[in-house]
Amino acid sequence: MLKKIGLIATARFLENSQVLSTKKWLESKGFQVVVSSNVHHPYHQFAQNDQERAKAFNAMLEDSSIDILWCVRGGYGSVRVIDLIDWQLFQRNPKILVGFSDFTIFLNHILAFGAYSVHAPMPIQLPDLSETAKISLENAFLGKAISFEWTSSQKQNISIEGKLIGGNLSVLYSMMGSVSYPSTNNCILFLEDLDEYVYHIDRMMYGLYRNGSLGGLKAILLGSFTHIHDHKIPFGETVVEIMQKFCVQLSIPLFIDCPVGHINYSNSLCFGKVIEVSQNKNLISLKYSEKNN
Repeated sequence: MLKKIGLIATARFLENSQVLSTKKWLESKGFQVVVSSNVHHPYHQFAQNDQERAKAFNAMLEDSSIDILWCVRGGYGSVRVIDLIDWQLFQRNPKILVGFSDFTIFLNHILAFGAYSVHAPMPIQLPDLSETAKISLENAFLGKAISFEWTSSQKQNISIEGKLIGGNLSVLYSMMGSVSYPSTNNCILFLEDLDEYVYHIDRMMYGLYRNGSLGGLKAILLGSFTHIHDHKIPFGETVVEIMQKFCVQLSIPLFIDCPVGHINYSNSLCFGKVIEVSQNKNLISLKYSEKNN
C-alpha cells in the first residue's frame, strides 16, 4: 500500500510554489500527498494564527489514511500550538511526525506515548539537499532502518547503545521542565543548533545540567552547529570543548561531527528508537539496534 504523507505547518508558512514542488517530488517517489489547509496562508510570519494551525493539525490527525506528517519548515511557532493539539486523538490514530529545528518540541513530545518520530530535513530545504540526504529521508519515510558512517576529528574506541532523543539545543532548552521534555534515562542525546553565540550554548548546557535534565544519559551525539558566533574577545571554548566539559561531569562519552542538522547533506534520525553508536579511532558508525524489532 502506498504511504500517504501530509504536509503540515506548525510555525511559519511555505510559499505555494515550494509546496507544489515538494508534492511533485514526493509523488515521483511513489507517495500519496495531502496538503494541510494552512500551509501556504500567511498570518504575519506564521501559517495562519495559532488556533488555525492547531485546527489544521488536528484535522490531519483525524484522517486515518495519512501515515506521516511532514512539517514544511521551522522558524518559530510550534510551542504556541503544542498544547492546542488533541493528543488523545494522536494516541488513537498515531502518525509518524517528521521535521526538525523548531519542530523539535513535537518530535520529543510524542515519545511519551511510545511513538517514534523522525528528525529530518524539511520541504523548504528540499531544493538544496544532497542526493545522500534525499535518500536518507526517503528511507525514513519508508520505515527502513537507517545506518551511516562518518569520520570524526577526534579519536576514541567505544560503543554505546541507547534510545535516541534530542534535536535543536535552543528548543530543548526552552522545553526544560515541561511535559514535552523527554525522559533521558538510558538515552543518547542528539544535539544541533544554528546561528547561536558560543556563550549561549554554554549557558543552555549549564541550565540543562543544573536542572538535572541531562541525568541518566548514555552519551551525547553532536551534530552540526552551523553559523556559530563569537565576540571580538573570544569566549575561550569551542562548542566541542563545552560539550566535553559536561560529558566529563556526567561520565559519558561524546561523539562529534555527526552529519545531521542545518546542513544540506543531513541524514535522517529516528527518535524513540534504540541505536548503537560505535567509534573505532576516528571512524564512527550509527545503526539501529535489533532491540527495536
